[in-house]
Amino acid sequence: MEYDRSFALVEAVILVGLFFWLRYINSLGSGGKAREEVEQRADASREP
Repeated sequence: MEYDRSFALVEAVILVGLFFWLRYINSLGSGGKAREEVEQRADASREP
């Protein structure tokens, strides 16, 4: 019983870690670059 609980906990931690890792990898791709370009354009438009 204790093994099952610890195994479920490890599995949950791995899945959450994998989810955030995939989001991190995705943000490094074209999505992250496009977001940076949009922020730079917004900052440039705010400046007088």
